[in-house]
Amino acid sequence: MPILPWTILIGFTYTLSALFYASVFGQEFISILASLTGLVVATITAKKGWLLPKTTWKEALRPGFEVKTEKSKMSIGAAWTPYVIVVALLLMTRIIPWLQEFTQTAIDFSWTTIFGVEGVDSAWEFLYSPGTILTFAAVLSVFVHRKSIGTFFSASKDSLMTMRSTAIALVATLAMVHVFTNSGINTEDLISMPQYIAVSMAEHLGFMWMFVAPFLGELGSFITGSATVSTLTFSPIQYSVANQLGLDINTVLAAQTMGAGAGNMICVHNVVAASAVVGLSGKEGDIIRKTLIPAVVYGLMIGLAGFIAIQFFD
Repeated sequence: MPILPWTILIGFTYTLSALFYASVFGQEFISILASLTGLVVATITAKKGWLLPKTTWKEALRPGFEVKTEKSKMSIGAAWTPYVIVVALLLMTRIIPWLQEFTQTAIDFSWTTIFGVEGVDSAWEFLYSPGTILTFAAVLSVFVHRKSIGTFFSASKDSLMTMRSTAIALVATLAMVHVFTNSGINTEDLISMPQYIAVSMAEHLGFMWMFVAPFLGELGSFITGSATVSTLTFSPIQYSVANQLGLDINTVLAAQTMGAGAGNMICVHNVVAASAVVGLSGKEGDIIRKTLIPAVVYGLMIGLAGFIAIQFFD
């Protein structure tokens, strides 16, 4: 509870800045610019102690853990440089037409008709990929920070060692995601598993769909590991159900998107990766059990907000 005022401030910062960027630049840049705005405000307010509790919460610290008080020799500007590079490159490759075309076509590792199955494709436009841009920004920051290339390789080695314990689980999870999302391609003309789940839910829960919509989004993220994939998978179904039930389409789709974002906190893929980073490999079950309740509460709040919006503002 003591941290609640600060979290509400950051929440409103993201929401209002997202609305502004959507109106000025379009929806594609919300996740980049609004998140960066929220991070800047969070950094400044945390440094100055605005709306933060007077006492530091230390219940999660391990016995014997000591907080390092030595200040970094790197300036704030230098520390932010990699983020600025990433944002600049992402924006440039998406709003400058000739540069966008070049990065999408220069090096293309896309694989179509995988194993001879029509419709099963994998797109990888190498230079356009956010992963490539992140890697390039990391390499460039070595020179910006005037560090040795050995430092970069040492950090890369540490990262790879951290990922080693999660690689098998992530590969297996991604395999299941692709089977799930491509299950509509079959010899029996059966609908895909996501469609089957959604249609069944609509038939039995259509009368309370505004409360179901966010949980469908959460389910998609939980299974696929991506809010984007969840939205791409379930949005057509949400659209169809909203039309059938006479509900406001924008409100239902908003509930889907928000639910998909909330689903990231219980996604096996993300939990496995995050656990490895903080040294909690093997504790994924405990983490999901603890994040499941906030995910459910969040979904209910989204459903209630959507219900109120439809009842009083439609």
